[in-house]
Amino acid sequence: MYKIFIVFLLPVLLSPLAQADKPFFSEPILFGLHRGGAEWRPEATVDTYKEAKKQWPHALLEMDVRLTKDGVVVVSHDATVDRTTNGSGPITELTLAEAQALDAGYTFTTDDGATYPYRGKGLRIATLDEVLTALPEAHWLIEPKSEDGVVVALAKILKKHDAVDRVLIASFKPALVEEAKTLMPGIATCYTMSSGMNLLTALRTGGDTWTNYKAEDDVLSLPTKMVKQFQLTEEEFKTVQKKGIRVQFHTLDTAEELSAAVAMGVDSILTDRPDIFEKVLAEGIGK
Repeated sequence: MYKIFIVFLLPVLLSPLAQADKPFFSEPILFGLHRGGAEWRPEATVDTYKEAKKQWPHALLEMDVRLTKDGVVVVSHDATVDRTTNGSGPITELTLAEAQALDAGYTFTTDDGATYPYRGKGLRIATLDEVLTALPEAHWLIEPKSEDGVVVALAKILKKHDAVDRVLIASFKPALVEEAKTLMPGIATCYTMSSGMNLLTALRTGGDTWTNYKAEDDVLSLPTKMVKQFQLTEEEFKTVQKKGIRVQFHTLDTAEELSAAVAMGVDSILTDRPDIFEKVLAEGIGK
């Protein structure tokens, strides 16, 4: 199946869009694993990312980062540890030692709580430094959260690991993306609500306004609910792509929605179910 997967991705890797000036796009980004595959393995642990990279070597891996009480960058989507561990409380009120004493596989279940197969397996909240050390060649989509100083700390670690060219930055906070651009010139970035509205206004104004429009960021990353909210069409996405702007959908987990996005020709899809996505791509080759 893996050979089929590579055959499918090869056109993406060799397409004109993939030959961008930013080194991040030297790898395909179609197959994106949201938090490493949050419904496939316990999310955002070193073990999950390593297993994902082993099974899908060309996958784009996604993570969110926050700061602990003692200023260490850790990988966590939630502001608290309640949902994913046997602990409670905000990450910002826990030291690294306190956060890593928790069981990060404690709540993971695939059968509505009948079993918890990863409890007591030694999984813990990961530091960014640990993850980058474990996967030195991986490409990442990283969302810094809004704690003061998180982008400064993130930039320091990315530079330490020579990883800036392997990272795409996203945030709902435009200021955090702009800070990342300042601290790491040339880093790939996703559109924010601010730059995204500029893009949409220019696109729908058309004429010289669109002709003269210069991309502010590199990837237009959208949840499907936002696609519906703004009534974006497949034709509009293709027009955006002609500007060299990639289109990414998230987070798609069913075969139906994954198949529809692939058929639409989007450049990247984030999923919690890489096992399902792999089957969709493999079945698509035979059609």
